Amino acid sequence: MLKFFTDGSVAESESFGEVRIKAFAVLDPACLNSVADSMATKARFDETAFQWEHIDRAAPRFKRHLRPVLQSVEFAAPSTGDPLIEAVHFLKSAFPKGKPLGQYADTVFPTRCIPDKFKRYLYLKDAQRLKRLLPDRYEFFVYRQLRQGHA
Repeated sequence: MLKFFTDGSVAESESFGEVRIKAFAVLDPACLNSVADSMATKARFDETAFQWEHIDRAAPRFKRHLRPVLQSVEFAAPSTGDPLIEAVHFLKSAFPKGKPLGQYADTVFPTRCIPDKFKRYLYLKDAQRLKRLLPDRYEFFVYRQLRQGHA
């Protein structure tokens, strides 16, 4: 039903009545009401997941612009062994090697800086249901944490 708004099959000049007839040909009114009620009460839009998907598409840009900044700035934290600074040092040592982060084993990434509430967005389950770290998201997460002053 929602695709009637985006797929171009409904002409701008069609009346609401004509669109209703098309809609009811796809889904009867009772079923349409049920779907609408379900969407209104049960369906949840994960805005954070949507934002991370956008970040996935923006990865080439943030790598091009933020990596040089990370490389040129010395970061420090009030306590030694700060998890975010550990992640920064890992990234700073990885970039000059010219090896994409995706080619590093998940086990070499310092992940103590990732709070539980972010893990669902920084990991993906593969075909064997094993969690795999998404390197571009990890890198952006580190930049975001630095920007927010978490180190």
